[in-house]
Amino acid sequence: MVLQYNALESFTENDTTTEVRAPTADSSNQKQPSNLIPSIFRFDNDNSPIEATGLALNSIARGLVGMSSLFLGPALLILAQDAANEASGCNTTNNNDDGQNDCSDDDDEGRVYGMRPSSLLTNIGVFSGVFSAILLPLFGAIVDHTPHRKAIGQWAAILLSIIKGLKSSHLCAAYAYTAELSIDPKEQTIYNARFQTINYFSMLAFLIVVTLTSSLLHVGDMVKHEYRKHWHSSYAPSYLALLGSGSSPALRQVPDNSTLLTAGFRKLSHTSSEIIQHWAPLRYFLLSVMLSESATGALSTISTTYMIHVLNMTSSQIGYVFLCVFVAGIPGSKLVWTGILWVPPFLFTFLNEIGASMRIGLGSLNLFFAGGFVFLKMIGDYQDAVDFALSRGVGGDGDDTWSSKDSCDGSNGAKRLSLPELT
Repeated sequence: MVLQYNALESFTENDTTTEVRAPTADSSNQKQPSNLIPSIFRFDNDNSPIEATGLALNSIARGLVGMSSLFLGPALLILAQDAANEASGCNTTNNNDDGQNDCSDDDDEGRVYGMRPSSLLTNIGVFSGVFSAILLPLFGAIVDHTPHRKAIGQWAAILLSIIKGLKSSHLCAAYAYTAELSIDPKEQTIYNARFQTINYFSMLAFLIVVTLTSSLLHVGDMVKHEYRKHWHSSYAPSYLALLGSGSSPALRQVPDNSTLLTAGFRKLSHTSSEIIQHWAPLRYFLLSVMLSESATGALSTISTTYMIHVLNMTSSQIGYVFLCVFVAGIPGSKLVWTGILWVPPFLFTFLNEIGASMRIGLGSLNLFFAGGFVFLKMIGDYQDAVDFALSRGVGGDGDDTWSSKDSCDGSNGAKRLSLPELT
């Protein structure tokens, strides 16, 4: 039997304490077991909830969508360079899809929409990263304070096939289901690791198929982009994997001093303040993840630009490079946070626009990796941090605690806690 959170909370930011009920085994609101669907689509075992199967299939689609940008990037860079050359009166001869032309002045590559063509991908990364960071609290509030989590995931998945910029809302709904699969930290870690491993395998499979097909057919970058567009229809249905997931009621009411538009931002601000003041291990963990994963997320965008403009590599050669990268990344795959994903591309774009060498821009990623490592070392012992979190509930005062035993066996389901609001 799967325990389900009965999160009946009423809270304000100042005078009223947050009241949380521990998990209870309410049979009317349990996760559906995956044995209700065909065995080929079951995740792990017959006792796993159907949400786990939906999230596993969803990881496949997310991996394919993410990997497709690897082949879209070179095509966009070629088109941007063509537009810049045309605007500057340079005679382009790159209609053979190899991206080469007779404009060899590397010091003046021209401008398109006021920027260098080589800054196109990183600028896209900057704006999409900022846009996603702004949208996440809004969609988080919708998921938390309305019963429309399932609808958000479904409609965002459909719209994602048209506009990838709404990916953040889909992830917000998907991660909300992920958090409810288990209340045991070890089981939660296993679920997350498997979902992300599936995501990596789907990216790897897509990369192999596109690279081998393009090599056998001897197609260029623009033709590969056309193949990628047509292949989208083959895996887009996987994005609707949450259709079988049960509808979830609102986790809590919108606070009296907030609206649905502002609730997510207020809670995010309050959560950040509580973490900074009271949760040193979590504070350093978040700083480490934000730095290291922002660099990892921007690596494909920045390195693709570097390989195209400096190394003159084709998209097939770039595909082989990332094939090695993703094979090596599967063992250490994990869920990431993308709140500052836009920072490394922004730094690269800034250096590129002022005329600095792309080698310096690519090397700037090492600053984020190094920062992530430093903060990771400051966390301390991982198990001590987990035990501390479980023993104090969610940052409780220590007297009225929700112990790890209480939270895992549900024996103290009626216990009410006074906790700072953490999202």
